[in-house]
Amino acid sequence: KEAEIKVEPVLEPQSVPIPTEQNEDEVKIASIEEQISSVTQIQKEDETKLELAVETQSVLISTEQSEDKARIVSTEEQVSPLTDAQKEEETKVETRVEP
Repeated sequence: KEAEIKVEPVLEPQSVPIPTEQNEDEVKIASIEEQISSVTQIQKEDETKLELAVETQSVLISTEQSEDKARIVSTEEQVSPLTDAQKEEETKVETRVEP
């Protein structure tokens, strides 16, 4: 009986702090929700930053493409004089054969 009496008061104070911890948890949850809302705002800001970053990246890509196109045009220009030179050689061959 003495052992039972000793056990009961030990159990009671333990059961008391549990609801206060729950209240603290609720307060923590509330503060976490506030933090989450601020985080979502930050995320939205980050998303807009990312969108801006993506837009600038796509612009850079398009300029690279246009540079490549410009390079292709310049190589075509380089190729065309070669074909002209070949045609000149062909005409030279023809003129040589005729006389």
